[in-house]
Amino acid sequence: GTGANGNANPAGLPSQLDRKIIMTATLDLATDAVSKRYEDVGNIASSAGGFIASSTFGSSGDQQTASVTIRVPAASYQQALNDLRKLGDVKGEQSNANDVTEEYTDLQSRLRNLKATEEQYLAFLLKAADITQVLAVQDRLNSTRADIEQVQGRINLVDHQSDLATITVHLSPPFVAKTDQPNKTAKHGPLEVAADSFEASLAVLVGIATVMLAVAAFSWWLVPVLAVAYLIARRQRTPRAAAASDPPSASA
Repeated sequence: GTGANGNANPAGLPSQLDRKIIMTATLDLATDAVSKRYEDVGNIASSAGGFIASSTFGSSGDQQTASVTIRVPAASYQQALNDLRKLGDVKGEQSNANDVTEEYTDLQSRLRNLKATEEQYLAFLLKAADITQVLAVQDRLNSTRADIEQVQGRINLVDHQSDLATITVHLSPPFVAKTDQPNKTAKHGPLEVAADSFEASLAVLVGIATVMLAVAAFSWWLVPVLAVAYLIARRQRTPRAAAASDPPSASA
């Protein structure tokens, strides 16, 4: 491959400075001021010589959320990342550097070949003897020019993506694990506490009554047994009492 100055290295590949690298990153930031940090992301992009490519701003319940995608020059990529990390608590970060130098070199080579073919068809077109030859060459020429536009478009895209790094920032409020518990206790006033206490006491009384009913239901067989035992004991006491009341007989 050849650089801008027309010099090729021995390996036929671009030097390290001419390599095409597409850099992307995603940051998940937690912050109490989503709206303010949303603006700060745009200011960081502008300060780095970039711009906001896309953005969304919404809410999750009563809390704000935002996502911002910025494009900054590759030379300012690391500095922009450092500045963005300071906007909140970094909950997650992903980055990728995709080296597309080989693809870019192949695209340039294909583009040169297509342009050479275009020149040949133009020469054939000038030498065409009749309308049939003109139409045949013109058809090939149109197809070649379509291929040139496609390859050139891909080259332009790689140039754009490698010249400008892409950073997406997700902004959300900090997650509080015990959020539900304070809200629940905060709603409990004196009346609610008293009602809860009454319900708890009522539940205990219902439990005691249930146990007593169960005992009464399953202990019915004790009644006749106790009655028989009582009668036997009473009969045994009666002779003893009679014997104790009779006077002792006189001896001869």
